[in-house]
Amino acid sequence: VAVICPGFSAERRRRQPWHVADGIARGLAALGHEALVLTDTAGPPPAAPYRAQRVGRLIGRDGRASPALREALTGFDRAFLVTGAAQLARLRRLGLGVPVSLVMASPRLYVREILGRLGPAALWRERELLALPLLNALLPGAALRAGFARSGADEIVYLSPSARERFTRLGLPPGRLLLPQVEAAAIPPPLSPDRGPLTVGYFGPALALRGADLALRVFEEAVERGL
Repeated sequence: VAVICPGFSAERRRRQPWHVADGIARGLAALGHEALVLTDTAGPPPAAPYRAQRVGRLIGRDGRASPALREALTGFDRAFLVTGAAQLARLRRLGLGVPVSLVMASPRLYVREILGRLGPAALWRERELLALPLLNALLPGAALRAGFARSGADEIVYLSPSARERFTRLGLPPGRLLLPQVEAAAIPPPLSPDRGPLTVGYFGPALALRGADLALRVFEEAVERGL
């Protein structure tokens, strides 16, 4: 089984879409499948139970799969293509020769969620971060449905119940739900109580778009429970 993921390099470890592709490949390997990540870069973790192969360009700007990608999939039973809403809208017939599951790595945010909590200065400062989510928020359902139909994929895999609900409202199939997991090696060992309170550092813009409010809420609930 192949997992097709752009930007799968060591520098993006535990970021999206690296995190999703790694999780799918690890899960497939744990179930006894031979898993291969096809990417336009390279770099699985040192002890990964799967292989990674660089094939150059994966999907062209015209929305078509590259000849190199089609060739690399020869002999495979299925491919998971990690994609986003903007890429889905411009997909053409993939013609990969295997059944394809599209993994929707983009959240479907509403414009008010992106713009409602930020002032003009913050919007300008974070314009590069906000550009793609804003584009995804403005994509009409007809463009997404047309891209899915053209692609020839047989299902969509969503990464959260919220994403599945919002995309199905736009007419995409309900598909399956996959909740990303964190490998055990990434979870630090518990600290002893005599070390004092735990301090958590968050590096990045404190935007709901990045999940900062969700992280804060989780730690607040943990403290209320005496953890």
